[in-house]
Amino acid sequence: MENIQTKEAQGRVADAPSGHWVYRTLPRSLWPYAQLARWDRPIGWWLLMWPCWWSAAMAASAHAQPGAALADVLPSPWHLFLFMAGAILMRGAGCTYNDIVDRDIDEQVARTRSRPLPSGKVTRRQAWMFLLLQCLGGLLVLLQFNWFAVLVGIASLATVAVYPFMKRITNWPQLFLGLAFSWGALMGWAAHFGALELAPLLLYFGSILWVIGYDTIYAHQDKEDDALVGDLKKMLAGSGAEIRDSSITSETPNNAKSPDYIRTLLADQIRWAGKIIVIISPDTKNHEWVDWEIEYARKFPDKRIVGVWAPGTTHDDMPEPLEDYANAIVNWDAQAIIDALDGKDNWTEPSGAPAPVQSIPRAAC
Repeated sequence: MENIQTKEAQGRVADAPSGHWVYRTLPRSLWPYAQLARWDRPIGWWLLMWPCWWSAAMAASAHAQPGAALADVLPSPWHLFLFMAGAILMRGAGCTYNDIVDRDIDEQVARTRSRPLPSGKVTRRQAWMFLLLQCLGGLLVLLQFNWFAVLVGIASLATVAVYPFMKRITNWPQLFLGLAFSWGALMGWAAHFGALELAPLLLYFGSILWVIGYDTIYAHQDKEDDALVGDLKKMLAGSGAEIRDSSITSETPNNAKSPDYIRTLLADQIRWAGKIIVIISPDTKNHEWVDWEIEYARKFPDKRIVGVWAPGTTHDDMPEPLEDYANAIVNWDAQAIIDALDGKDNWTEPSGAPAPVQSIPRAAC
């Protein structure tokens, strides 16, 4: 089993499966490039390839006459192979480009700091050279099609280029992901006919909605945590506490997904808040932003940091920075939470039993 990659040691990236063929078969010198291209997470190129294959299949059977032979209404195996190869190459190129653009942000997020660029396993120059190599491979694949399809394929680069920046300026990055990842819906038809009609345009629109759907589901991974936040607010409000909501959730209006956008929102709200509550749940320890929030909040000596054990949690769920910097850790009890917020340095077990009070190192502003 590979360790998570750090600046000191090579390994797998945090969100990649252990034991993948990349780590079993490739030389260690190639691991960083496989990680840049996401070869250890193939779902991305599958999602990029499917619209190409849908479009190729639709084009092959379009305008078919009754009684046509089966072979006449099946897509070209050569085209299907080219679309698969192109999806692998261009998805890898897109991810490499995204990592180059987000390199400084990735270094500040637990889930992404193990990627090759922030962990120092490749330089920016090496990443750019690898990006160029993948693009040249993609161009070689593209040139196997007719010239109209080549022009349609080149036009897709505009959507790929803007996507990383759309994450910074809009709450709808999944729309722009849909524009890029659905482009194959146009390519299959263009490769078969050398032109476009209404049918592939409708398929493109439908595929965009499909991408928005699955990317929104991905964004809702933290929905359970959002529900816990709501439960806590209701419990404290019922005890007479005045609650002002500054939480960032996966729901509207935040819909926060861009790391740059999330960090800006969190910093502003932590500076605004007089007290910080961290809900300790089974997902807390591995949540990419919790450690960052606690580390940032502890830079302000006047801010109280209170951890709250969610029902059913254990000590294994405690984020290390919270254990180091919390003023109090209390169980899921409204009065205990209010006492901690009001200044009582109370430490309890998840069950509510007393626990030893910890010393609190704080950084100067």
